[in-house]
Amino acid sequence: MSYSRSSHAITLHVPVRVGRQVVLGAFDGRAVFNRLSFDGKRFWLRGLRIQPFLLLGSSLPWVIVEDGAFFNREVGDATFFGIGADAGVGVTVYALSQLAVSVGTVYNYDFLLAARGGTGGWTPIEDLVVTNGIKIIASVTVMF
Repeated sequence: MSYSRSSHAITLHVPVRVGRQVVLGAFDGRAVFNRLSFDGKRFWLRGLRIQPFLLLGSSLPWVIVEDGAFFNREVGDATFFGIGADAGVGVTVYALSQLAVSVGTVYNYDFLLAARGGTGGWTPIEDLVVTNGIKIIASVTVMF
């Protein structure tokens, strides 16, 4: 199980009524991407000090956009929630019998399925929102 979080500067393009005309307004803001992953590793060559692995798993991503929701003429934070999948490869090296170092790469593919903003409830997202990316992973494990 792992948790990751990243912060991003964003620009929201929102239709705004000015008199009888609707124009596209641009608002700068900040979004925080959170991800809780549940991954499993399958090791090969388990009898050796250097062990390659395959990683597969699932995730629960959510994104919080500060001041990204407009509900009943109120501005508030927008939250998006979804599900995702992970796939990756790497290698674990046992430097000592109780100390292991792992490195690898993981591809993440997430679907954001529902949104909530201001004081409103959860609403399904009609147009599928997909996020994906490749991450480099590194860890040190000490066994007692």
